[in-house]
Amino acid sequence: MKRLILSLSLVCRAAIGVTEPVAEISSTANSPTYAFSAFTPSNGSVLVMIVAISGTDTAKATVTGGLIWTQKCAVTYNTGDRLYVMWAKVPTSPGSLTFTIDVTGNNGTGAIGGMFQFTD
Repeated sequence: MKRLILSLSLVCRAAIGVTEPVAEISSTANSPTYAFSAFTPSNGSVLVMIVAISGTDTAKATVTGGLIWTQKCAVTYNTGDRLYVMWAKVPTSPGSLTFTIDVTGNNGTGAIGGMFQFTD
């Protein structure tokens, strides 16, 4: 007699929540820094920043305003503009913060960007 054994495996996954941008940049200023609007990050969330800055080719931008940011990429496009993607983990909610991306040494001529918050 042949037997067929059927094994089922269930995987439970929590949903990952993502917001519309929690903060944005939209500027045509010739500047070394561009600030996002202030907001309060959620406890335990991950923030992802995507910013395009025209007129700069700074390979490693920095971010001020709290948290430790990791740059995942900085890609040149249009021969002198840069797209930055960075992320930071929010260990506990620090209250309202304003994050500023800094390209000092090679000013930009404008910036547009959004910050997204991922939870769970």
